[in-house]
Amino acid sequence: MSLTLALWVALVALGSQVLPDRAPSVTRPAPAPASRAAALLKHAPRAAPKRCKPPQGRRSATKRTARRRACAKAATPRKPKRSTPATKPVSKSSPAPQPTPVATPSPSPPVSPSAGASTGQAPVQASAWDEPALVNPTVITLSPTNYNLALPQNKDYILQCPNGPVDLPATLSVWGGHNIVIEHCDFEVNADWVAYLHNTAGTLWVDDVHFGGTNLTGGVQLQEPGATVVMRDVLFDTVYGSYATNHAELIQTWSGPSRFLIDGLTGATTYQGLFLLPNQWDNTTVETQWDFRNTDLDDTQGAYALYVSDQNGAFPLNLSNVYVDPNPARTWRGWWLWGFGGQDSNTPGIGTWASVNAGVPPAGHYVQAAPGGATGVDEDRSVAALTGEQP
Repeated sequence: MSLTLALWVALVALGSQVLPDRAPSVTRPAPAPASRAAALLKHAPRAAPKRCKPPQGRRSATKRTARRRACAKAATPRKPKRSTPATKPVSKSSPAPQPTPVATPSPSPPVSPSAGASTGQAPVQASAWDEPALVNPTVITLSPTNYNLALPQNKDYILQCPNGPVDLPATLSVWGGHNIVIEHCDFEVNADWVAYLHNTAGTLWVDDVHFGGTNLTGGVQLQEPGATVVMRDVLFDTVYGSYATNHAELIQTWSGPSRFLIDGLTGATTYQGLFLLPNQWDNTTVETQWDFRNTDLDDTQGAYALYVSDQNGAFPLNLSNVYVDPNPARTWRGWWLWGFGGQDSNTPGIGTWASVNAGVPPAGHYVQAAPGGATGVDEDRSVAALTGEQP
């Protein structure tokens, strides 16, 4: 045996013995298969996600950036999941809960004076047809015990009505005031005139009002020198009278107004309809603009449906969609229409009331009764103003 072989045999024999001064080696358990796989994967190269390719071709800068971010996100190792906390975590797909926002109130729109609000600044008025500008108006509720008013002529007023008919024991009487609004009222009077409206210093604005009752001897009397009177959607119950008894009229004026504007009026009479003598008791008044639109009168049992005087000469009078259903016994227009020059003519186009139509409007009466007053053709629309009808 050679020396080299002998030396190798000796070393092998020595390694198989346990040295006495060395602690016995601790045998480690074999790693679990899952841990072993994880250890192998830890050092294994990570494959690129199959769906995440680098940007290629002619993409916009926005698309390229989005693509790169998607790739970077997919390539980033996910963090180990944390233990579930006691409270439910907020999902990343849902925004974190924010404090409940407190709604900021938007500025309240100006309250219309007809709603009973008092304002220190007058609103803008587009034309004389619109509700007049009211400054710090006083609100008065009309009732069976509050219907006879004398008002300072330098203050504005809103005369409002409760819901339902207002049964008055006698005629509503309003004297004075500067700008006055009467809106959404249903007046009921028995055997009398419904209203006396006198001496308004500015504008009297009447809207959606029913002048009603039983056995009425008249509708509205006007004594309004220098004032502007506006009526929009007003309804009159039948007024009863005759030449030999009381002279019943739907509207009678013997002083003014300076401007008289009507859009939407329906009524019936057994004697006279609109009896208009603006200078009868005051020849100092100056009538600058009268304008009647969408007006229909039932005169089938009456006499003069439209009567206007000319004591101080003719004045501007515009007519549009005015209808009279005349008394069949009065076969001549001049027997139910009286104008500035006297009785109107049967000749078309001749006379103050030449444009007035005989009969009933094709679509029916312009104004009807409604809860809390009247409604009609003028509802929720703007009226085109003519020259002289500015505020």
